[in-house]
Amino acid sequence: MAKWRLEDEGTFDEPKKEDPPILGSNEAAGAMFFGAMEKNRKEFNGRRTYWHLQVLVTDPQFQGRGAGRLLVERGMRRAEEEGLDVWIDATEGM
Repeated sequence: MAKWRLEDEGTFDEPKKEDPPILGSNEAAGAMFFGAMEKNRKEFNGRRTYWHLQVLVTDPQFQGRGAGRLLVERGMRRAEEEGLDVWIDATEGM
């Protein structure tokens, strides 16, 4: 599953929607981590329009078979067709 979001004039000043905390998670650490990612993304991109890959999740039974790559490529192809850049937040695999 891939969740792409078009960041443009209509989304720049939207209030951040708070997701409910994940049971057993460290809310303060999560807020610090995701807050820093959002701050960096906004500082780097300013108010230009771009596609943002917010979430990419692959079912473990399909990992290593190219499903995630296809989802990323699909979004990147659309951005290229529209002449837009792409922003992807990433961490090392688990």
